[in-house]
Amino acid sequence: MTDFDTTQHFDDQKAEAYDRVIRQVVPGYDVLHEMIKVLLKRYVFGTSSSLLSVGCGTGVELMTLGQEFPNWSITGVEPAQAMASVAQANLEIQQLSNR
Repeated sequence: MTDFDTTQHFDDQKAEAYDRVIRQVVPGYDVLHEMIKVLLKRYVFGTSSSLLSVGCGTGVELMTLGQEFPNWSITGVEPAQAMASVAQANLEIQQLSNR
């Protein structure tokens, strides 16, 4: 059990810890993103598409799919400003923020 309370608003400290903590509390977190890639490859046809991730958190899904599908336009929406800031920084590091 952790002291990470997801029912409270995300502040900068919680947002920074999210990627580490989520893997402790959700078994198979990374595998879920890999499964999404497989499903999208199977059911989305064509070389370009658009993806909207609602509640994108720190952007892990956007980064995973953005790297896998380089011709896709990706958009993330995140209501918690601290989480959105982490996502934006992560996407910039991966050079995906322009998509």
